[in-house]
Amino acid sequence: MEKPNYRENLEVIRELFPARISISPHEAAAVLGVNVKTVYESMKRRNNPIPSIMVNKKKSAIPISALAKWMS
Repeated sequence: MEKPNYRENLEVIRELFPARISISPHEAAAVLGVNVKTVYESMKRRNNPIPSIMVNKKKSAIPISALAKWMS
């Protein structure tokens, strides 16, 4: 079942980052209107973390569709 506002959130993010499937934590901070430190802390939370994947040992990526779902 699709969450309310999922499609609207996804459209907003895709307008900002066309032809992308993931964004950096810095870009996610801009989308969410928060400090990048808040994004990194939210990615590490046990309850309802911002969904992310590790690209390598030092880089993280946030899938756009997962972020839109998390925002809903």
